[in-house]
Amino acid sequence: MYADGAHDPASTVKADILAALLLRTQDEGRQPSGAEPAHVDAMIRRSDDASATEPLKTVGGAEAPDVAHERLGLTAEASDGSRRSG
Repeated sequence: MYADGAHDPASTVKADILAALLLRTQDEGRQPSGAEPAHVDAMIRRSDDASATEPLKTVGGAEAPDVAHERLGLTAEASDGSRRSG
């Protein structure tokens, strides 16, 4: 988050990917495993865009964060930054 209150869209999407991954692992009754923790750590702590690729594949691709939003009741903004009613 910047001083003016704006969010870097790429960072927001990374948080969306993390939420989708955590929902998926919960649904599967498991903890993040294998390379998932390392990818997530780099994605969040270092804001590493390349590290977001594997978790995004794991959760099912670009639409998965929006599905996670809906499950969590977050429908005001799509992960691509566009506004949705809800």
